[in-house]
Amino acid sequence: MLTTMSRRTPTAKDRKKAQTLKTLWEARKHDLDLTQNSASRELGMTQPTFSQYLNAVIPLNTDIIFKFAKLLQVTPQTVDPTLINISALMGIDSANQGPITVPLLGSTSGKSVLGQAPVIVNSLPAGPTYVGIVVDTQNFTNVGLTKGTVFCLNLDQEPFVPNQYVAIRMRGEENYSIYAYLSSAQTTYRLQPYGKPVTIVTKKTQVAAAHLVVGEPILN
Repeated sequence: MLTTMSRRTPTAKDRKKAQTLKTLWEARKHDLDLTQNSASRELGMTQPTFSQYLNAVIPLNTDIIFKFAKLLQVTPQTVDPTLINISALMGIDSANQGPITVPLLGSTSGKSVLGQAPVIVNSLPAGPTYVGIVVDTQNFTNVGLTKGTVFCLNLDQEPFVPNQYVAIRMRGEENYSIYAYLSSAQTTYRLQPYGKPVTIVTKKTQVAAAHLVVGEPILN
């Protein structure tokens, strides 16, 4: 029996990203002296496939968005804002990066950071509001992070991005913990503690604050 694989049906979010990409393409193609034929060759795809991406016939994935962004000389988050964390990690858009002054919001122990000097970060895109969580416990020594390391957070970005890190403060607690966000159900989050190969489930109602971690941890 012949088995065929069906292509995923584009969602409203897929169509929105495709429309953004198409608008960028129309705005940039003349300046970059590109046609669909020449651009598709650079991207290693056929012209019909190129057109299908622009028109949301084929949903855009992260790899394709990065390829289009490089071709059009824009940042990936211009097409998909949720990619800002990945873009920061890869050092994208260096012309618009720091130095950024990042004030401290809290710590991994829960001790107050009031009066502590902010950190200066050179690898974050300018624009969003950033704060830092300082590591002042031994919880991260197994992954090589010493006391004084700072996790930078983006207060303007949706914190729960699949497979990205999020700093969470639980209700009734003062300390922040760092998790990889895996998925969510109606009332719970599935999380993986930073540097630990285990999965935990926590109720959404137990989360007092959550912020997206961006860039690499830095030693203050």
